[in-house]
This record gives sequence, C-alpha cells and structure tokens, in this order.
Amino acid sequence: MPQASLDLTSKRTVVATGEEQPIDLPRSNVLKYHLANGAWFCLRPSGTEPKAKFYFGVKGASLEESEKLIGELENTVMAIVNQIVNS
Repeated sequence: MPQASLDLTSKRTVVATGEEQPIDLPRSNVLKYHLANGAWFCLRPSGTEPKAKFYFGVKGASLEESEKLIGELENTVMAIVNQIVNS
C-alpha cells in the first residue's frame, strides 16, 4: 500500500493519516505514489495517444536486486490496473 500519493495538480496526501498538504508545482495530469521501501510508481496520460503511461523506480543494493524489485513492482501495479480495467 502506498505511503503517500502525490497528485501533481494540487496536493500531497499522506495515505496513512489522510493528511493533505499543498504543493507548489506546475499543473500536470500525473499521479505519483511513494512506497514504504523507497520505491515509487507514477502514471500519466499520454499527450499524443489514448493511453496511460507508467513509470517505476526502486532502490536495490545491486543491479540484480533492483531488476528483481522493479519487476515485482511492475507486476503488482499492473495486476491491480488490469483488475480495475476488467471489472
């Protein structure tokens, strides 16, 4: 579960507490989620096509660990997206 979500249009929400904090960034249709282990994922609509784009980031002790972590994160997030899309 995300530790915090960042709606780049106006606010940051700490998921655990529901606390909302204003942010001072240019408006953008982007959602970014920060996870407890330091990983994050971000999604935004494509500017030129009718699709969403996903970005993932992790921190591992080695390249091999990072590749494993990013694969697990991508699989988990996309499984949730597919459940939502197919329901």
